[in-house]
Amino acid sequence: MKLISWRNIINWIFLGIFVISLSIAITINFTPLYYFFVYHYHLASLVKMTNQQLITEYHQLLSYLNFPWQKQLRLSLPSTASAREHFLEVKHLFEINYLCLILTFYPTLSYLHRLKITKCWWEITISLQNIW
Repeated sequence: MKLISWRNIINWIFLGIFVISLSIAITINFTPLYYFFVYHYHLASLVKMTNQQLITEYHQLLSYLNFPWQKQLRLSLPSTASAREHFLEVKHLFEINYLCLILTFYPTLSYLHRLKITKCWWEITISLQNIW
């Protein structure tokens, strides 16, 4: 049985964090899913807006959540203080996720590049088999 080195463990931690962070980033920015719900469930009629207005509000919310320099949430929909506080907390979670994504990008890319150069892709397969 081959012992796993600390370097491999650290590489796997970076790879895991990167994959999870990337999955979260893709999911939270996957707007076609929101469009489907707006049109399929007629959400705009529930808030007495047009579909386009509701989609515009959604993009403004995403802009607030995704960009750290955008400090104020500007929606035409009424919101309570607790709703604004909730979105501020969500914004912080988005920022943490993007920070994890950025910090693990280079180590993950380096690890995958090393596997490609050494033709050791099998390490990923064996490691995954040992996990499951």
